[in-house]
Amino acid sequence: MEIDADGVDVKRPPLSKKRKNGEEEMLTVKIDPTLLHCTICGSHHPFEDGTIFQCPAGHLLCPTCARRFADAGCPDCLAGAVTRCVALEHFTDAIHTPCPFSEHGCPAFVSRAERSVHAARCPYAPLRCLLPGCKWTGAETLVVDHVRADHPRSCASQAFAYSKAFAVRMGKGEALRLLCGRDGAVFALLVKETDDGGSMMRVLCVRRGDGARWAGSEYEYEVEVRRGRSSVRLRSVPVEWKECTGEAAEDTGEFLFVPREFGGGGSVDPEVELRIRRR
Repeated sequence: MEIDADGVDVKRPPLSKKRKNGEEEMLTVKIDPTLLHCTICGSHHPFEDGTIFQCPAGHLLCPTCARRFADAGCPDCLAGAVTRCVALEHFTDAIHTPCPFSEHGCPAFVSRAERSVHAARCPYAPLRCLLPGCKWTGAETLVVDHVRADHPRSCASQAFAYSKAFAVRMGKGEALRLLCGRDGAVFALLVKETDDGGSMMRVLCVRRGDGARWAGSEYEYEVEVRRGRSSVRLRSVPVEWKECTGEAAEDTGEFLFVPREFGGGGSVDPEVELRIRRR
């Protein structure tokens, strides 16, 4: 049981949903969201927090202002103590608002409870290009098309089969290799030259395959670079493209450092072998 300052039980009962032909009935309405903002500070957005207070005169307060004026009462009208407005909380809980990335093409409408989870998974969340000097930003669904269209000289693509080793021949000046799985997943082998003439390599997950979980560890990879009898190898989990915020490959997650003697960053193309698995 949840009790407010006046000893009133404010635990929300389950919302009853009217159904017609087995489907939930929904209404489409438009509302000015500022009507639900805090009367005092004006900055509270109930679609994100969900806790709303009011005074006896009906002025709405956010949790911060409600705590601030709990003893003095509503500063707007001095009408009395501030209490929870459970009825309005039920109302805002039932509202479905456009995805935060609707301007980038997402058609989804989500409730307050679903908003943060949806935003973290939304394929329309804007991403930035990781290739040096490129200022492009766009939806996850457009990354592959952008790289292929705008960086044809520094990017190539090839298909691969899970759990099978395959060779990657990186040409001189090639900074990115798109790796396309049969399930629709797309990975990227990102290469960045270092100041000492070597290079750093890592695998990013650009787009998950059909049926892939939303956990960040559903894939793993092994990358090995050979030069004669010597080799360097890394086994790791690919970082999602959207988690990389900078141009450098070392910003997030692990990378494989390839010395200059192996051809990394030099005029000799290194021998790269890669294996990607679904866990």
